[in-house]
Amino acid sequence: SACSSVGAGGIAMTLAKMAIAGQKGASIDISKIPNESLSPEKILYSESQSRFIVSINPENKKAFENEMNDFSITRIGIVKNNKFKIKNKNKTMINITISDLDKIYRARFRDF
Repeated sequence: SACSSVGAGGIAMTLAKMAIAGQKGASIDISKIPNESLSPEKILYSESQSRFIVSINPENKKAFENEMNDFSITRIGIVKNNKFKIKNKNKTMINITISDLDKIYRARFRDF
């Protein structure tokens, strides 16, 4: 179980950082996010505040939904294996192993 606010880098960066921190993969479908007016890229990288990404154990799903009854929540994916995959309906946008994602993330500021 984990929770992270969506900030710099948007949903894509938040999901990537959560996957790296937990060393767990994810399968995400951004078409489930209720916002038909935005392009897939804007959905992934929009830095609008007051959003959270939450992962919960499947056995806690009902209790979580009951607690969040007054809020708009959407299930956009699942935690699984060692692949980090984001798709928009049937189009794969990102598909990378957690180890490669971790290497890329840690190498980005190596020269600074």
